[in-house]
Amino acid sequence: MNSSSDYYEKRALVTGGSRGIGRAIVEQLIEDKFEVFYFSRTKGGEISHAHHIEVDFSHPDSIESGMKQFFELTQRVDVVVNNAGITKDNLIMRLTLEGWDEVMNVNLRAAFLVCKLVSRVMAKQHSGSIIN
Repeated sequence: MNSSSDYYEKRALVTGGSRGIGRAIVEQLIEDKFEVFYFSRTKGGEISHAHHIEVDFSHPDSIESGMKQFFELTQRVDVVVNNAGITKDNLIMRLTLEGWDEVMNVNLRAAFLVCKLVSRVMAKQHSGSIIN
C-alpha cells in the first residue's frame, strides 16, 4: 500500500499490531481516518488500509531497521502506541533469568527504543503523542 498523505490528516504507528489488542487498535485508528503503520514479527491476517513492517522486538537492530522503513514511508508521526509485549506465564521460582530478560527486552527495552527514535521527529513537529 502506498502512502497517500493527501487523504490522511494523521499518521499512527502501533507496535504489536497484528493480533489481539494491537489489531483492534489498528482497526480503530483506520476507522478514525488515520494512516496506520504497524510493527509485528508476523503480518498476521491482512489488515486493509494499513502498512505492515516486520520487526522482531527482541533485537534492537530490527527495531531500528523498522523505524528506518517507517520514516521512508512517511516523515510524520502523530501517534505511537507501544503495544508489543510477551509473557512467560510461570511461577517466579521457575522463571529463568533468560526468560526474564526476554520479557524485559520486548516489553520495556523495545518500547524505550521506539520512544527514543520517534521523539526526535515529534520534537521537530512540535507535536505527537506516545501511548505506552
